[in-house]
Amino acid sequence: MAKQDNSVTEKENIVTAYGSGSEGEVIIDVRFYPTGRVNTINQRPLNLEPQDWFDRLCKKFPADYRPLAGGRGTFRIASDRFTAMLQENAA
Repeated sequence: MAKQDNSVTEKENIVTAYGSGSEGEVIIDVRFYPTGRVNTINQRPLNLEPQDWFDRLCKKFPADYRPLAGGRGTFRIASDRFTAMLQENAA
């Protein structure tokens, strides 16, 4: 029986850490107050307020946002693009 390779690439670690939809895709869920301000948003860096994180994602990935019913929305961002943005912000 052949030995199975269980190693995980760095890209797979990032996708796992940030939540994934289809392979290589990061999913970020947003919930809004009735006023339209952001209530909660996942994958938010600790140094940013929820609204600031949403605004930054909207500027960087406008085509990747989908509004949903009930005061919700979701970003579906390619993991390599999301990782590149995180590295830009860290520098």
